[in-house]
Amino acid sequence: TIKLKGATLALTIYPMGWSKQGYMSCYLELINMNQSTNFPEIEYIQASVTFWIKELDLMYKVSIRLKNLGGGSGFGHNMLPLFENVKKMDGFTFAADVDVHHIKYKQELPAMIFSNISKIRNTEFIWNIDDYMLKKMNTYQGDSSWVEYSNTFGNGCMVLEVKGNRGNNKLGLKLLRMPFGIEKYLVDIIWTTYLDNKRVVIKNENVGLRVAKGVIRMPNIWEMTLEEITKINVLSFKVEIKVKQINKN
Repeated sequence: TIKLKGATLALTIYPMGWSKQGYMSCYLELINMNQSTNFPEIEYIQASVTFWIKELDLMYKVSIRLKNLGGGSGFGHNMLPLFENVKKMDGFTFAADVDVHHIKYKQELPAMIFSNISKIRNTEFIWNIDDYMLKKMNTYQGDSSWVEYSNTFGNGCMVLEVKGNRGNNKLGLKLLRMPFGIEKYLVDIIWTTYLDNKRVVIKNENVGLRVAKGVIRMPNIWEMTLEEITKINVLSFKVEIKVKQINKN
């Protein structure tokens, strides 16, 4: 469990999945809130979480806003093994790195700030997919889901991900952190894909970046099957973020 100022979080494993669909799931949940008279009532908790499973070499990153008991976020579905296959393993290790950014209270009191997050400015980031990751992508089965991440950028607020689902692979931008008091960034995104000797550029205009929104997907310019990935020699992505407007709470 993780105890905060007026709330407790817990890492929970569901062997058969959140909806009992057969795939193992792992969640970070809000299990109690405002049980202490020392703290006022909480409106929400903002955090980002990185989940790991060491033995399967799996990682999942997500931004969460917790408001209600029982609420949470996690990963599973067909990115994790079926429970029948898990029972055959000798063991595995779940871990979660929780970065609590701030807690907003309902009363007119200053929010409790845990992470001093700078505003996102115009930024550019290049992600070179190295031989190790290309080989790793080649090993995934065509009937499963998987995800791989770049390093964070933009003051540690953003990350790129490549996600595969049954042989189709897409690039996306995920917002992990947001300074307290900012609700949304309105941005233009310029995506550039370098694939061997080819260069493809596409632009998304007036995109709203919000916390816990999910992933901003690059339009379907780069979609490849696992068979096509095996033939790649050079693969890299560049993303340019141009901030047009900042909306405050």
